[in-house]
Amino acid sequence: CARLASGGVVCWGDNTYGQLASGSLTPASSGTPLVAMENEGGGPRVIMDAEHLSAGRRFTCFVHAGGTRVSCAGSDGGGGGPLGNLGRGPSGGGNYPLADDAILPVGSVVVEIESGGGFYEGVTCVRLASGAVLGWGVNTYSELGPGPASTPRTIDPLLFASSRHVWLGYNTVWVAYDNATFGPRIAALGVG
Repeated sequence: CARLASGGVVCWGDNTYGQLASGSLTPASSGTPLVAMENEGGGPRVIMDAEHLSAGRRFTCFVHAGGTRVSCAGSDGGGGGPLGNLGRGPSGGGNYPLADDAILPVGSVVVEIESGGGFYEGVTCVRLASGAVLGWGVNTYSELGPGPASTPRTIDPLLFASSRHVWLGYNTVWVAYDNATFGPRIAALGVG
């Protein structure tokens, strides 16, 4: 997917799981791209305020203007693993071809988003203006900390309260952060 200067988003590629947020499962392998849309009151609305976007294995997430809202489309889990790729809480799985809001804590302002693939599905992490890191997703290898993560939750709030960057790999989350005693650090969570 690509973010346009207007804030709109267009996407190409496989769309088996609705990850292109086009409102359907129709692929766009060449030629005219599909326009990304979100759920607005039960119907589709073209995304026109995207500031950032990130794609995982079978899903895509968008940070909207001001960073106070993130919406995701595609597969919400499966492949033998738990659910939660879209950050909406337990959904029973399935494919969602319209982006819909992840459940962020009140007052969150997202400044960075990263999504990564894993053996089953993947995870998404966001860095907040406060320096905290939130994550959600399948979490098969505890890359977000122990336990399920179908809604955004803080990743190690004591350690990563002053994060500077977050990035994801295959079943691994890395966070660059500042430590008051030891200075700049990088930590890896999950399989690494």
